[in-house]
Amino acid sequence: MKKQLLAISLSILVSLGMIELACFGFFSIFHDRFTFFSAEKFYLGKDKFPYARKAYDKRYGWLKHYETPYGERPRKKDYALPLMSVYGDSYTHCDQVKHDETFEHFLSRKVKADVYNFGVGGFGTDQALLRFRTEFKALRTPIVGLGLITENINRAVNVYRKFYYLPTALSIPKPRYLNTSEGLQLLPNPLTTIENLDLLRNADFIHELGTHDYWFNRHAYPRFSFPYSGILFNQRLWLEVLHAQDETAIDDIDPRPWERLWDHEGPRELMYRIFDTFYEEAKAQGADPVILLLPQSRELFSFLEGGDAVASRSWILPYCEKKGYRCFDGIGALADSVSSVDEAKALYHGHLTPQGNRRVARALFRFLDDHGLLKKHLSPEHYTEMIRRSEKNE
Repeated sequence: MKKQLLAISLSILVSLGMIELACFGFFSIFHDRFTFFSAEKFYLGKDKFPYARKAYDKRYGWLKHYETPYGERPRKKDYALPLMSVYGDSYTHCDQVKHDETFEHFLSRKVKADVYNFGVGGFGTDQALLRFRTEFKALRTPIVGLGLITENINRAVNVYRKFYYLPTALSIPKPRYLNTSEGLQLLPNPLTTIENLDLLRNADFIHELGTHDYWFNRHAYPRFSFPYSGILFNQRLWLEVLHAQDETAIDDIDPRPWERLWDHEGPRELMYRIFDTFYEEAKAQGADPVILLLPQSRELFSFLEGGDAVASRSWILPYCEKKGYRCFDGIGALADSVSSVDEAKALYHGHLTPQGNRRVARALFRFLDDHGLLKKHLSPEHYTEMIRRSEKNE
């Protein structure tokens, strides 16, 4: 009996040893295909230092530095009639198109008044709010918009984007807000000066950045260490394997398709507090605020196909309706302008194409007019002529 037990025990040990050796060999060979935790992985690459120095901004983390009167994206024409300013991320900035191909430009042409674009690629809604709070007093337009895509909730709980999406080019820390009983508490940019850029190659500083970052070591990245067979039981690894089967599922726009933070009360309430703060402070400064829910391609395609990829939209629109907030539903508006997914695909090349931005501008024009904002803030003569011209062009 003892010999049998010994034989069984030895057999188990040999099997475990072979599994351990096989795991070590497999993960050594294919190490780069998986994300293993180490502080060094989050270091700023030396080749990224020139970009970081150029983009760095102490207040917001980074900024597109335009040589314009207010730092806004350049406009093709100045009407000397400020009407609207919009703060937000790359969908507000309208990445991948020229200055005269943004939805702000097309809206400006339609109303014959100035629409200012304060969008910044990679911004979270928290950074957009911070920029509004910092800079709106210099250009108090009658209408002000807070632009966002539903994914931006993931950025609002992020301090260092590499924790959120490792391959990102936006390797600069950012400020973020905490939602407290006394309101939003700003945690300033932890990289206090460009001279400290070398700290992004310091392990202690990397761990310090993770203190208030929701994504830091989220779901515990596997560690390439003994026992190597333990890697097989890591949840994060299998999530990566599962979603890597769809090549479009993980990118810089949607790095965590398995995470739906709108379903989580903490991040959702933080976003609601951002909406509330924007609305209250805009009104206090005499402006009419508008929340702009802009359409990502996957959301639009799913919406047209009757899918649930826009479930996050159902958290935003009812909240705005309950609070009496004006919320432009760009997803629904763009869906109404197309007859098929194939037609919708022609409106994107990552971000919206010029034609896509033109359609958003048309829908936003109707939204602003339906809510009486154009009639309120334009002279009667200007408004009448604008409507006549619009009806003729339609």
